[in-house]
Amino acid sequence: ELSQVVIVLFDRYLSKRDIWHMHLAFMQDGGQVIYSSIDHNMMPHVPRSRIEKLVEKAGAGTRTVCCGRVSPKTEVVFKSGCVNMVVLIQVSSELVAYSLSGRAYWEILLDCLGQMVDKALRIQSSDGDGHYIRFVLFARRRGDPQGWSEVTPVVTAEEKVASSFCP
Repeated sequence: ELSQVVIVLFDRYLSKRDIWHMHLAFMQDGGQVIYSSIDHNMMPHVPRSRIEKLVEKAGAGTRTVCCGRVSPKTEVVFKSGCVNMVVLIQVSSELVAYSLSGRAYWEILLDCLGQMVDKALRIQSSDGDGHYIRFVLFARRRGDPQGWSEVTPVVTAEEKVASSFCP
């Protein structure tokens, strides 16, 4: 019976719900036997992951083992190998409005983004490519700007020739 399992995840973000369901899958049928040197242990649950360490209690201490059974008492530790995360932020007039706490929403957004970047810089990747956060700001265009529908696209001679060969 294992006391601790350390799992490294690559190219994935797992929510607390995902982690809970994975832990439950390990404990099905009285506990799943997992091996530290075989990569396909995790394939049904999380592709591109590996087991870094299996620990069992040995008397008063612990020791690293190559296989063991996961039980409800097993502590499952997840490490991030590399993550590519995209954060979409809609820029709108609501950002300059004030929340119930009296702070503008753009201030709250900047605090949240600062915490996210700070955490990403503090986390060490475990034998991976690193952690990347991409912020994408987008906005919607409302209505038809004056004269927008009157603009005709400019077509070059090369585009006319290329379009004449397409069926």
